[in-house]
Amino acid sequence: MRIDGEAFVKEVEKQYLINPCQVSCIAFWKITRICLESETYRIADNGHTYLYAIRDQRLEFYWSDDKDRFILTQDQIQALELLVLHEDFHILIAESLEAANVQKIYPLIYDSTFSHGINLSEDFFIADFDFNKEQEFLAAAELLNRCYPNHNHDAEEIFGWHEQPVFDDSLWIWVRTRGSNESVGLGISTYQESIKETYLDWIQVLPAFQRMGIGKMLVGETINRAIEKSNIIRATGLADGFYEKCGFGGTESWCLITKQ
Repeated sequence: MRIDGEAFVKEVEKQYLINPCQVSCIAFWKITRICLESETYRIADNGHTYLYAIRDQRLEFYWSDDKDRFILTQDQIQALELLVLHEDFHILIAESLEAANVQKIYPLIYDSTFSHGINLSEDFFIADFDFNKEQEFLAAAELLNRCYPNHNHDAEEIFGWHEQPVFDDSLWIWVRTRGSNESVGLGISTYQESIKETYLDWIQVLPAFQRMGIGKMLVGETINRAIEKSNIIRATGLADGFYEKCGFGGTESWCLITKQ
């Protein structure tokens, strides 16, 4: 049955704190925002619980303690344009989605026992983001757009990020070149005080400066700033193994499924 979004989020939080990466492929604050903007449902059947959230023909969230049954009907599945599913649930309905595009997502958790030395370079240095300068937001938007040519970020959007409840000024950092002071890497992470979770949201390096250790500098500095106050430090990885080299790990696999 459909339930109130706030009550839904409380149920999700209970499960999230047990195993974050099994419950969501993104940070808790992000899934909270999505669920509060969605139609949320809780079904109890045969001793099992099923939680799911739908928004604009998109299955934005799905979790259950039953790994053998998918609670949505075939008609409901076919009506969806996008599904975000843990691999365990994707397997159950894969035949119904044979024509769909599937992108794999790997949520990762930082291992606090990892020995994380930052290799400081003579060519680069770490700098704090200056929130009093408009130029900083312009530079951030430009760097992200150069890293992602299909993106169109602007200074106003970036400024809005620092007004979010999960904003932490210590977790916005640059890597710049010595001498020319060019901004070549940017790290923007969030911190949710209520569950003490740090999420590495943006770790970006200009293409011309990649494979020089700058990404590891950004991750390492972020970890150093977050480790004492965080119970959870997480990131979303691809298949390139970058975050695993920085002390992150995980066995969970998620699927972003879009219909053709």
